[in-house]
Amino acid sequence: MGADRGFVHGAAYSGGYRGIYFCLRRKICHAYGGEPLLRDGMAELCVYIAENCGVRTEIETNGSADLREIADLREKNSYDISFTVDYKLPSSGMEKYMLKENYLLLTEHDSVKFVSADENDLLRAKEIIEEFGTVRRFNTIFSPVFGSIKPERIVEFILENRLMSSRIQLQLHKFIWDPDKKGV
Repeated sequence: MGADRGFVHGAAYSGGYRGIYFCLRRKICHAYGGEPLLRDGMAELCVYIAENCGVRTEIETNGSADLREIADLREKNSYDISFTVDYKLPSSGMEKYMLKENYLLLTEHDSVKFVSADENDLLRAKEIIEEFGTVRRFNTIFSPVFGSIKPERIVEFILENRLMSSRIQLQLHKFIWDPDKKGV
């Protein structure tokens, strides 16, 4: 996206990170793609942005990388940094890699996203929510694996289990364009 539309991509930091966008109109730096917390210099980048750019930093992470360094920076310096942390559910085959201690570092400014493929995933998400008190401590987001579980079932599950502060997030590009279309 061009700077004329209020976005600057990538080269805002000498590390040349792919998947970092500055949205100048909204005053947000959004780090995502791959695993941002595994990139060398991410903590330094967050400090640089907080101290020099006057924008909020949002970091999307897959839940397997340690948040502690950046969460500590945020707490000690009152930096405007938020996390969206995936919790990989059983159907992903990746749950064993989740660092549960990450969820204890989250605040009301953060979110946990549960990408759910089936009823078993929904039940596991509910267990995690109960274990960490996520509905009260931070935001919870449910997102269906496209074609595996119907969004309606997730909404029913949220209502049945009184997870009223949870949200649902759909992959809109799967609904707008052909679900198999690449690059949208």
